[in-house]
Amino acid sequence: MFKIFALASTFSIVIPAIMLLRFKKRFDGYVGLCLFVGNSVFFEAIGLITSRLGIHNLPMFHAYTLVEFCIVSYFLFSIINLKEEQAFLFVSLLFIIYLIINPFVWEPLNTYNSISRSLESILLIGYSSLYFYKIYQEEKIEQLEKQPEFWCVAGIVIYLAMGLFTHLLADFILNADTEIETLMTSYSFVHASNIIKNLMIATGIWIANR
Repeated sequence: MFKIFALASTFSIVIPAIMLLRFKKRFDGYVGLCLFVGNSVFFEAIGLITSRLGIHNLPMFHAYTLVEFCIVSYFLFSIINLKEEQAFLFVSLLFIIYLIINPFVWEPLNTYNSISRSLESILLIGYSSLYFYKIYQEEKIEQLEKQPEFWCVAGIVIYLAMGLFTHLLADFILNADTEIETLMTSYSFVHASNIIKNLMIATGIWIANR
């Protein structure tokens, strides 16, 4: 059951990927979203192949965290139009530097980077909240459910928030004498959040092309 759920999570990225290929209408954050979906397809494929071949793939998560942070930050900044853009770019640059040196100082490449994954989630959730604050402050959007970028941001926030707790507990779960059922149940939250995220992004793309 858990393996089927994990496979459903892995292949769920195909849905928004196909919709981006099928529908070409652009909307706010379109380029960033294409990069995000393309990056997800690439790393999901790498993860699936390495796991099938029994190849140690924990270093992949370090690279994924770095690339995902850069792309999601770009996507969010492109739809928020920050007034204090330099300050947020400075914070992002500092975090990128941290992600680059982290595997060589704090979390080795052969371990799961639970700290950096957790920090990335918290920071991107903070960036996402600026989008919702912008909507609240400007009061220009009457039908929020018809905004494709809203669905995409909401999906990403759910993905980050649900996965955050698993990332925070990852070291304890992986290093402790944990039963396989407990381990798989914990990561079911990550799989569920990934499926929800991909379906919501697909919904946003569909709404933009109605």
